[in-house]
Amino acid sequence: MVFNRERAVRLVHAEDLAGLMATTPENVFYLTGFWAPTTWRHRAREVYALLPAATSDPPILILPASLADVAAQHSIPATGVYLYGDFTYEGSGADRESAALSDLLRRPWFNTAPEALVSALKDRGVMAGRLGLDELRIALSAIEAMRNAVPQISLVDAQQLFRWIRMVKTPEEVERIGQATAITEDGFKKALILLRPGCTELTLAEAYRAEVVRQGALPMLLCIGAGARSAFPNVQPSSYEIRRGDLVRFDIGCLYRNYHSDIARTAALGDPGLEARALYAAVQAGLGAALSAIRPGNTAAYVFQEAIRGVEDAGIRPYRRPHCGHGEGLEGYDLPLLAPGDATALEPGMVLCVETPYYRLGFGGVHVEETVVVTAGGYRMLSGLPQHLIEIDTA
Repeated sequence: MVFNRERAVRLVHAEDLAGLMATTPENVFYLTGFWAPTTWRHRAREVYALLPAATSDPPILILPASLADVAAQHSIPATGVYLYGDFTYEGSGADRESAALSDLLRRPWFNTAPEALVSALKDRGVMAGRLGLDELRIALSAIEAMRNAVPQISLVDAQQLFRWIRMVKTPEEVERIGQATAITEDGFKKALILLRPGCTELTLAEAYRAEVVRQGALPMLLCIGAGARSAFPNVQPSSYEIRRGDLVRFDIGCLYRNYHSDIARTAALGDPGLEARALYAAVQAGLGAALSAIRPGNTAAYVFQEAIRGVEDAGIRPYRRPHCGHGEGLEGYDLPLLAPGDATALEPGMVLCVETPYYRLGFGGVHVEETVVVTAGGYRMLSGLPQHLIEIDTA
């Protein structure tokens, strides 16, 4: 189970909210388990989820009738689904999913999403008080309908509250991120096999994509740059032909079962030279210092400070970075941010991507990034690739 209901309810009560309403695909999935890729392709479709604070009932899902079959496939209880719109399903079936869909279709339908939303609020007794809303994907008509039909409800911004709830992962979430990370690493290994003089960045990217897709994931982060292009933080793979002595920087990730991965490694085609090795040793030292600082109670800012100190002590001075890592989960950048000023205390169950990249235009970039889960005694690695600079023999 990905939804940490106990944590959500505790934080909702701490904010004195009557409930939480989700509008983004990530937050709707977190509350209900509903995920449909078409909500990304067809952004006009309104899909909402509602968590009333005063009941132990499952969260409510409001969605167009045309997506009812997705809810059935996800085994979402029919009593928690409110359908709206016009759609026709022909026939019936005795198999489990068809029967579940038939149960959903026997529920009352509403003409519009706002009508379904207002009915759900009234049915669950959310008639007054503060309703937390993530705000990013809700139609103005739905907001106006709530204000007109339930005027004693006041809407408050809960975008950050959702992210704060999701910051500490359940074991199921950690498992999914670990699986996404393992797939990413397999894709990296497939690409690395092809690294030789004359190979292009696009060739490496295609090998990575193919392996990730083969394992049922979606490539979501694909920064592969060689030579001087490895210094571009958001490099896009090109037809550049990789030469002997080039650094090749990989910052890659995928989406698997709705969860993101993010790792980075640096390879060199042949001898990269003493300076490149020294720079890589410095960022690797900074990563080690940051990892040593990860334990419950330490702040995100402290981990950042240790990363900076570690890199600078190893020879890169000054080492300037806006952050040295971030949370990972339903978003590629979950909370916390390992950055100056982030006083968030680390807690067991947080999943962090810890990184110390260094980019120098005209020279190249070196980068190493690990994914870890915070434990009671420190951390556990979710990524498993060797951290050293990978030198490919061109003989």
